Amino acid sequence: MRMFRILRPLAALTALALSASASASVTYTFNSNPNSGFVGSSASFTVADFLTAPSTNITSFDSCVIGFGTVGSPFTEPCVSIDVLISGGQSLIQLNGLSLVTSDQFAANAFSTLGTNIGATYPNSAPSTLLVVQNGAGGAVPEPATWAMLLLGFAGIGVAMRRRRIAKALA
Repeated sequence: MRMFRILRPLAALTALALSASASASVTYTFNSNPNSGFVGSSASFTVADFLTAPSTNITSFDSCVIGFGTVGSPFTEPCVSIDVLISGGQSLIQLNGLSLVTSDQFAANAFSTLGTNIGATYPNSAPSTLLVVQNGAGGAVPEPATWAMLLLGFAGIGVAMRRRRIAKALA
């Protein structure tokens, strides 16, 4: 009876821990093709989950710079917003509402694929890149089987202690 008084709160805490989920965010880092007309454009932003909606507007970002002109004479302006458009088998990044040229387009699944995603190739230049990194992913909460083994271990210790106490009383 006494063991159940101890195990009941332990089971409640276990259930509470199992209901909590590990939260992970996703960081996107975009670097423009140097010959695309957007020389030196780059953006980095973190969101709660992978971007899969057809249209997402981001106004809070880690860093963002828009470069214009040519490699020899670029000029920049700060970002106000970043739009991610996913449709028709491709995805596109817009900085301050400006569509980047075709060379800065990515495959439709680029925003949900971890690692470095390569944009369409621009003639005589390196392509744009999109780095997708998932932050905080991992075992923040143990698997249910781990919790079950922990509870069974505590129950086994409780049973052994109770048997020992009863054996001493009878001796």
